[in-house]
Amino acid sequence: MSHEIRNPLNALLGCLHLLSISPCSDEQKDILSMANCCGDFLLSLVSSVLDLTRLDDPSSLAIHEVPCHLKSILLRAVGIFESQCRAKDVTMLPCNFNGLPETVMCDGDRLMQVLVNLLGNAVKFTEKGHVSLTATWKPIQHRTGELSIIVEDSGIGLTPEVQEKLFERFSQGDSSVARKYGGTGLGLYLTRQLLRLMGCELRYTTEPGKGTKFFFTLQLNLAEAKVQDKETKFSEKPPLGLVQDMRILVVDDSPMNCKILSRMLQSWQCRPVSSLSGSDALQRMLHRHWDLVFLDLQMPEVDGFTVIRQYYESIRKSGRARVPIAVLTGNTTEEDRSLCLNLGVYAFLAKPVCAENLYQLLLELKQNQNRTKRILYVTDYESIFTPPAVLRQRYTVIVSNHERVENLFTDSVWDLVLVDLDSESMALSIVRQVREVELNRVWKPVPVVCFSASSNQDQFTRAGCDSILDRTVGDVQLAGTVYEMLTRQSNATVKTGESTFDSDQT
Repeated sequence: MSHEIRNPLNALLGCLHLLSISPCSDEQKDILSMANCCGDFLLSLVSSVLDLTRLDDPSSLAIHEVPCHLKSILLRAVGIFESQCRAKDVTMLPCNFNGLPETVMCDGDRLMQVLVNLLGNAVKFTEKGHVSLTATWKPIQHRTGELSIIVEDSGIGLTPEVQEKLFERFSQGDSSVARKYGGTGLGLYLTRQLLRLMGCELRYTTEPGKGTKFFFTLQLNLAEAKVQDKETKFSEKPPLGLVQDMRILVVDDSPMNCKILSRMLQSWQCRPVSSLSGSDALQRMLHRHWDLVFLDLQMPEVDGFTVIRQYYESIRKSGRARVPIAVLTGNTTEEDRSLCLNLGVYAFLAKPVCAENLYQLLLELKQNQNRTKRILYVTDYESIFTPPAVLRQRYTVIVSNHERVENLFTDSVWDLVLVDLDSESMALSIVRQVREVELNRVWKPVPVVCFSASSNQDQFTRAGCDSILDRTVGDVQLAGTVYEMLTRQSNATVKTGESTFDSDQT
């Protein structure tokens, strides 16, 4: 159901985006804006129905914490309803954000879904007056705090009868409310369930005829990784040149989806090539060099999972570098997501994906390719240890003890992990810890190199270690191994069978 609904919806919203960046009159822009609002509403409805089915099986709906720019999420949620407020006699009060940290660890998509549900209800049930969003941060420990969110309106309020069934499925109060305001009656039910998954409760106060206040408090960790601020609206014509000439393979059995995504990529001066089958895509991936592959999962004959497995197996045997694969699919089950990430894909995106998220993905990939490589060096002697000069001169090396590894590895992007601990059992534990954290990560696996004097190196290999060095290794061999690991991961040259790239083969 997810795949069959999301595929045409992806094509619809993609066409609307392409129209919005083409020359058009003010009247046509207004029409496109209304069509986009209807598309967003339809997407929200589809997501709500699909989430409803997953809530019956808690294991199929999970929370994925990643570094998020908190203020950006809040402002984007408010921005969705600004035009609706202007169309009514409703004022969206200036946002009140008290002492918010820049970046936190949370599931940004789920937090956004909660805010949209609450703000949507507030705007819907307020004919005249105001709607407001307040967010405050209260530090608890060094890197932990409480985020308190309040969504308040001066709308119709809730009668005692409505409150009794407020969080029931498909409940909208009495029939007159349902006829006048519409909706599915799923918003508050899903919002409460999502917040429970995130570890908190949704509460409210209300007075009939005067308004309602919904509020909740999340306990979150601060993130060390910086996240690009997305609080400004995504430009219809983003700066050209930032992702220029990226060679991208678009794989989808739908010619329309291929054409729409290819044209979107061309508008950013990328060089896309389309492939309509898994078998054709696999040959192109093995014999030509790509900066990124967008891959659909559900295709006839050779599906996306088979392409990923066969491609990675061929690459492993040849020793060549992996091409980043971004799965772009209408099949959004937690099982498929976990399977893809376990296989090592770079990103997992649900259709329909907005142009902003696609562009940010390309920008992030480009920046990661150009930045200085980051190495996490794990040692027992963090306070007195100085990394070897052969590493410090070429790379960014961060030293950590074993206790901080999980937080550092979760919050930041690393290109290599070096484990140099006196206890081999602790070293093995760190390797397993890194591999476990990667199960919920959207980028490629990070190489891990261990220093060991043990003759039993198989135990390190089984734990997920990529290379083992003797603890008396010299600087020359150390530098060579590090360079080999980093090169194998991202910089190896793949010979191409053709000298030119087609711009749009469908």
